[in-house]
Amino acid sequence: MTQPYEVHWSRGVVSLRQGGRSIARAPSTNRDAMAVARQILRQRHKGECLTENAQPRIVKVLSVRDTRVYEEMPDGTWKPIPGSGVEHQCDRCGRTHEVHAEVLLDTGKRAIVGTSCMRAESPEIIRQMLSLQRRQRRLAELQRDKARYDAARAAWLRARSIVAAMPVPEVTVTRQGEGGRWEYRCGDGYPCWSHVPPEIDDYEQRRRCAIDAWRDKKMRELGQTPFYYPPEPKCNFEKEIARITRQLAG
Repeated sequence: MTQPYEVHWSRGVVSLRQGGRSIARAPSTNRDAMAVARQILRQRHKGECLTENAQPRIVKVLSVRDTRVYEEMPDGTWKPIPGSGVEHQCDRCGRTHEVHAEVLLDTGKRAIVGTSCMRAESPEIIRQMLSLQRRQRRLAELQRDKARYDAARAAWLRARSIVAAMPVPEVTVTRQGEGGRWEYRCGDGYPCWSHVPPEIDDYEQRRRCAIDAWRDKKMRELGQTPFYYPPEPKCNFEKEIARITRQLAG
């Protein structure tokens, strides 16, 4: 049984589909799309072929490249800057695209095609293109997050070395009122408390606690996390970047 034809129009191109794949294409306006589709069918039944319809089919999407520069918005999201990418002429429509794909044609040749010109292809080709686009966006996001984390960790290490080089003040022990708890404080640092008198308490442990509290306060004054707690990464960046790079290469 012959499968019915479907007519799709997008971006000035009418596409004739049969069985879920594009079998012919021709330039057209939306108004005369059906007339162009009927003309395509008449010429196909006569054994003729329009020059515009002689384009080879895409059988595989090899890679997708977004050349645009992204900038961070105030809400933390990243948006592309229009006109910031490297334009490449599309082998199919002749226009220039900042987001383009390298594809394999049914003739065995490779071509560079704008992603917007691939919307008339088969659902499988569109799925491949969207999947590669998602992976490329994820890879770019991981690389940005890794660069931000590396900068934050480097700043934390610099602040830690500054605090470690500071002379440590004396640790003072005072009692809060008659029968109250004991306060261990190093300089102007945060206090450490104990309900046990220093004579029978582990003084060295309390002293280290007070010194660490003082260092934590100095780190916070420098805008960093505590002395023994570096910034936490969102994930294992090296592992995730390597995994997605393998997927894109494979």
